[in-house]
Amino acid sequence: MRRPVIKSLPQAAVGVVRRYAQRAGQISRLILGCFVLGLSTRKVSEALFTILGEKVIAATVSRVARVLDRVVESFHRTPRTKGA
Repeated sequence: MRRPVIKSLPQAAVGVVRRYAQRAGQISRLILGCFVLGLSTRKVSEALFTILGEKVIAATVSRVARVLDRVVESFHRTPRTKGA
């Protein structure tokens, strides 16, 4: 995940933005973890509501899960050696 470029913000605002970016990354990892464990998009939303106390919409789960699509696609395109 790329960190946002922060220019000309008051120091307090910079801290808030950095904490938000860190939290967003943690939530994305939670979403991916749930998805990898086999939870449906709807179930991921329900599970994270229990953890976070706020709703994560299905579109967000789908957007984050697209990362897995790219990883799997890359894996399938990688040549395999015999015996590996």
